[in-house]
Amino acid sequence: MTNTPVDDEVFPAWSPDGQKIAYERWQFGMRSIWVMNPDGSAKTQLITTMSTEPAWSPDGKKIAYVGSSTDIYVANADGTGGAPVATLAGDAHVPDWQPLPVTSYEHPQSASQLQVSLVPAFRQCGTGGNPSNSQHSPPLGTDSCNPPRPGSVLAAVGTASQSSAQMTVVAGDSDPTNGNQANVAITASLTDIQATAGGDYNPNPSGADMTAVTRLRFTDKANGYGGLPATATEYDFKVPIDCASTADPSLGATCTANTSANALVPGLIQEQRQTVVQAFRVRVDDAGANGIRGDSDDRIFATQGVFVP
Repeated sequence: MTNTPVDDEVFPAWSPDGQKIAYERWQFGMRSIWVMNPDGSAKTQLITTMSTEPAWSPDGKKIAYVGSSTDIYVANADGTGGAPVATLAGDAHVPDWQPLPVTSYEHPQSASQLQVSLVPAFRQCGTGGNPSNSQHSPPLGTDSCNPPRPGSVLAAVGTASQSSAQMTVVAGDSDPTNGNQANVAITASLTDIQATAGGDYNPNPSGADMTAVTRLRFTDKANGYGGLPATATEYDFKVPIDCASTADPSLGATCTANTSANALVPGLIQEQRQTVVQAFRVRVDDAGANGIRGDSDDRIFATQGVFVP
């Protein structure tokens, strides 16, 4: 730093990562914000307009500063996008940007895998489209529908079918220099899937044929920019499943998925966010009568459950 009548460098502010120092430079009556390396090299003017007394945001992505005698401004860390955020009744001096308090929330020590068996989905009995016509034996003793009606009229499981889906946590690390390592690996496998019209179920040989759908509820520390925990609204997370015909005429298609949460929704899972992901019923939808996966005519084909032989 220097301190001369023609070149004052004052109000130094370290960036949160310790890689830069922002400061106010007063040269020939003009005050502006500059940055430099910790060793004093690479001095660069960030903001060319009248600007004084810089303060970094806790994440290092923004800089607050006094832009006039009464206005507090905020700009991006590269100096772009400067705009006033507050006008004070008196003179504005030395803004100070403090992190919001990080609070904790309940979470387990470990819950790193969710694996479910998939069974054929049957239509709910007792609805207007599927009225009950019989009664289940005790101890249930409830109304029933005979015969059972499958959810999908296009796909069916063969006698050799075995199906499951799995989510596995990929843990991140604390190294900020190697990018985001956290993720959730997602796999699904359904075997001996047959078309009700005959042959293997593979309506779209060049693309995905089914969709695994899970209703998710996220609670994590990715709320806004302050790192505060919050619960997001629920949404359906959809995973494409590709079916391939088998050479064995007695076996139906084999349908698989092998992907990850961040591959499907980039940035969804972040390390150091302590994310709790609640999952509500994994289901698999077919491609509907038109063979196009993901549109309104798809019907539920399989759902999580168990089979008691």
